[in-house]
Amino acid sequence: LAIDDPSLNAYGGLSGLRKPLAEALQLIATASPKTVAVDLILADKLDPAVDAQLEQALHATRNLVLACQLLPKGSAWEDPLPLFRAQAAALGHVHAEPDTLDSVSRSLPLEKVARHDRRWALALEAYRLSRGAQILESPGDLDIAGRLIPATQAGGRLMRIRYAPRSVTIPQISLKELNTDPSRVSLFAGKVVFAGVTSQNVAKDWVFTPYSSGEPMVGVEIHANAFETIAQGLFLTDAPPLLVVLFSLMLVAAIGLTY
Repeated sequence: LAIDDPSLNAYGGLSGLRKPLAEALQLIATASPKTVAVDLILADKLDPAVDAQLEQALHATRNLVLACQLLPKGSAWEDPLPLFRAQAAALGHVHAEPDTLDSVSRSLPLEKVARHDRRWALALEAYRLSRGAQILESPGDLDIAGRLIPATQAGGRLMRIRYAPRSVTIPQISLKELNTDPSRVSLFAGKVVFAGVTSQNVAKDWVFTPYSSGEPMVGVEIHANAFETIAQGLFLTDAPPLLVVLFSLMLVAAIGLTY
C-alpha cells in the first residue's frame, strides 16, 4: 500500500494521512490478508476523533505489525501511541544497515536492542506472523517454521537482502487509488501487506541499494524486499574459506595452462 506523491497531495501531506489510512486499512481487513505491516511511526497525538478511527481500523487488522524506531544513540525506543500499540500483534524495528564504506544498503539487522529491550525487524515479524510460528534462535541462525535464516549472533544478526532486479517490481497500489476504487482491495486477499511512504520527496528513510543506479529506495520497499528474501529462502552467505582457496588454486592453474 503505497503512500505516494498523488496520495500525499490529495490528503494534505503526512499530517492528513491518518483518516485515509484508517479507511484503507478497514477495506484491506475485509480482504483477509495474512499480515499487515505499517511502516509509519504513529507516536504523536493528533485529532482525537481521527485517532479513534485509526484505532478501530488497526483493531480490525489481522496479524498487525507496527513500526518502531530507536531514538538517537539507541537510548530508547520510539513506539506507537499506547492506543495504537495495543492493537498490534507485534512491533518491528525499521532500521537499515548501510555499509560503512559506500553507504549502500546490502544487509538488514534482524534485531536491535535499546536498554535490554530487543525488537525484531519489521520484515521478520511480518514473516513470523504470516506463518503463525515462533522464532527459534541459535548462535548461527534463526528458525521460523523450518525456514533457517543465516544470521549469526556474533555478526549482529545481519541478513543480506536479495533485492529484486529492477525489471521485477513488488506490486503496489496507492492509498489514493484504493480509497477511490475500493474494488481493488481484492488484490490484497491472502497477501502480506506493507504500508508506507514511497514518495522520495517526503520519506526520510531512503537509502541506496546494489540496484539503485543513482536512484535510492525508500524504507518500506526495503522491508518488502527483506520479507521476500526470507519467504523465498534466497539467502546470500559468505563462501566457505576452503572454497575460496580452491577457487584461487583453479585460477592459478588456469593461468599456468594459458601460458
